[in-house]
Amino acid sequence: PVGGLEQLGAHPNIKRLTVLGVPHHSSSMLNQLSTWVHLEELALALCGDSLDDGLQSLAELPRLRRLNLCNVRVSDRGMRWVSRIDSLEEFGLTSTGFPCELTDAGWQELQRIPQLKQIRIHREGIWSSALEERLRQLLPQCTFIWTH
Repeated sequence: PVGGLEQLGAHPNIKRLTVLGVPHHSSSMLNQLSTWVHLEELALALCGDSLDDGLQSLAELPRLRRLNLCNVRVSDRGMRWVSRIDSLEEFGLTSTGFPCELTDAGWQELQRIPQLKQIRIHREGIWSSALEERLRQLLPQCTFIWTH
């Protein structure tokens, strides 16, 4: 177990990172990642704070291809930052621990990501037949994976 991201700063070539259970100050933690230019895959799970402001830092990662947000709070404002990750190919969202705060405007932000090919969504707390139909309309180039 690592005590903090500061300890990983000595490893600038990290390509994959999973961050579990960051209860407070999630945004300041994500700001530390903005210099990790080799990061390609990031999974954030069980973060207690809203990640909206911290997601801004991820747009500075030129190689980030996969982003998975699991049981984190993200709203339309956060999705605006996600939409600025031009290199993003795969996006995953699970929101079983919090009510989903995304509206149609937030989902529409995903249209701005030129490389986006796959979206993985955990059904519980997010899925509806109307949402599935809407996302297929918005993002016809994407493959959707709906998990239980």
